[in-house]
Amino acid sequence: LSVSTAALVGLFTSSILYGIYLVLFVGCLYVLLKKWGMAPPNHILVSASIAMFVINTTIVALSFSRVQDAFLLDPSNALNLAEWKELTRTMLTCVYMILADSLLIYRCWIVWKRQLWVIAAPITLLIACSGMIIMLLRAMALSTESAEGIFAPSIAPWITAVLVLTLVQNLLVTCLIVYRILKVNSSVSGSGGRTLRPIIAMILESGALYVVTLFIWLMTYVAHSFSEYILVDCINPAIGITYFLLIIRV
Repeated sequence: LSVSTAALVGLFTSSILYGIYLVLFVGCLYVLLKKWGMAPPNHILVSASIAMFVINTTIVALSFSRVQDAFLLDPSNALNLAEWKELTRTMLTCVYMILADSLLIYRCWIVWKRQLWVIAAPITLLIACSGMIIMLLRAMALSTESAEGIFAPSIAPWITAVLVLTLVQNLLVTCLIVYRILKVNSSVSGSGGRTLRPIIAMILESGALYVVTLFIWLMTYVAHSFSEYILVDCINPAIGITYFLLIIRV
């Protein structure tokens, strides 16, 4: 798979996912602002949803611009990681992932009745991931254009570290949330209350979609496959879709 083909497929796929994402964003805002009736909306979730939409829309616009530059305006600059559009797109993608992971940790904190010790490890992983992102952006800004592109030795360790830390943190937090709900469900079911298994299933589905996408992205990157470019374009709308679906369904 060539770089040009991967870039076009990634742009096409992410555009379709962005359309789905846009519809779910509207539905999510409706649920957060209207469907709760007289109850005050969760301002953290509302603000985060709007921020994710703005960031994702900007990333899509930058992706279109980068493809236009690579195929029409300046093909020689296609693999330049220090180019400002590529650097900005990478930075926004990382910010988007950090925001999504922070929201997942926030949910875990709420589910565990605001017990800080539960989220100590996830927060540590999030901080470590943020540090790796800073090093990645620095390495990209200082990089020179080469045929290796995103797989250059100066870049690869940082990207691998970011993906591994994000993957581990998501697995950990999802397991913590599910474990807590299972404990609550056992006590509720024992007293004849409503089962929480549908909620557990929805959380597992959402978490699995994100984790599987991250794992495939990591595998394609480690294998030095240019299909990695497809995953880069798809990860942001995929994260948003899982996040909005969970809010709408729960």
